[in-house]
Amino acid sequence: MYVLANPVASDLVEHVVDWPGASSFAQNLTGRTLRVKRPDIFFRQEEGTMPEEAELRVERLEGYRELTSDEWHELLETAIKKAEDIAREERVAENRSVMGRKAVLRVPTDARPSGDEARRTIRPEIACREKERRKLEIERLRAFRAEYGVALDRWRAGDHGAVFPAGTYRMQWYGAVTAPFAEAA
Repeated sequence: MYVLANPVASDLVEHVVDWPGASSFAQNLTGRTLRVKRPDIFFRQEEGTMPEEAELRVERLEGYRELTSDEWHELLETAIKKAEDIAREERVAENRSVMGRKAVLRVPTDARPSGDEARRTIRPEIACREKERRKLEIERLRAFRAEYGVALDRWRAGDHGAVFPAGTYRMQWYGAVTAPFAEAA
């Protein structure tokens, strides 16, 4: 729900359906599969490994799969309406307005923020209310980074059989081997 409502929460549009950019909202409601052609930019056309077309479908997360279509639609629409209402209330309280669909479409695709916003002093990478769980997740992140660093050093030294930890994504583009995810207990 967070991703779908993000343009509303960011004061870009009033309603989720007004967002002119990529969104899976309609797909979540209809269950329709989309066929998408590879864009001409950012991909090597002839020698690249990306397919000409890709099929995109929405899959519900565990815990939502057993809902009927009607139950899923009601849950989704209720959550989106709540997010829109909260964003509207915050805008009214702070006397802000939305940018609007037309203004969003006028923004150049290569535009960047001005950089006037103050830099944050912390960079939270793991959010968790439970202190012990947070410590555990930070330890796991550190272990992942250490394991990744060792594998990357081996890779750079020419050992292309080095196994990167589960969760490594980008190195797969270069043919690197990644460890499988452990089965959940």
